[in-house]
Amino acid sequence: MFTSHRSRNRQRGQGLVEYGVIVALIAVIAIGGVAAMSGSVSAAIDGISSKITNVTGGNATTSEGDNPTEQPPMVSCGITASAGGQLGEPGTNGYAQSVTFTTPMIMSTQPGSAPFSFTVLNAGSIPDVLTVASDVITPPWSIIGAPFAPVTLASGATYVYDTGVKWTELGNADFGTEFTVTWTVSCGGNQ
Repeated sequence: MFTSHRSRNRQRGQGLVEYGVIVALIAVIAIGGVAAMSGSVSAAIDGISSKITNVTGGNATTSEGDNPTEQPPMVSCGITASAGGQLGEPGTNGYAQSVTFTTPMIMSTQPGSAPFSFTVLNAGSIPDVLTVASDVITPPWSIIGAPFAPVTLASGATYVYDTGVKWTELGNADFGTEFTVTWTVSCGGNQ
């Protein structure tokens, strides 16, 4: 009986060693597979990054250590000046995204207008499409130049929007009043 007990212990020991060898073999194969695939995964990510760069027209590169490379493309626009309007608060890019204009006091019931202009800068690193919207107003008031067509603007370029408020014949209730409208600018980033 003593010999059979020893034989069973040897078989158990032999089984544990075999399991250990199998687990070690699986680990080596798994590590080798991950190492072999890491190059192809890295190449695939580089390929995707390259395609994104080609689509945006920018340089989607990164920086490593103390050797920075070009920054990714940036979309940014804002109102830099206004002739007659009040600029809104600067956004995260340092430029206003809105401008508010108040007409001079209306001193006649006759049709008239109060023109003004504002300048928009494409502060981004790539060409961008600018859009402008104004408050919705109802007759007898209207916006000069509305609706505004989108404008494609090169990086660093500016565009002047000539606009304002006009009105048809007014009633006596409008005599001595002022009219205020806000324009908002946005670029491809929908700031």
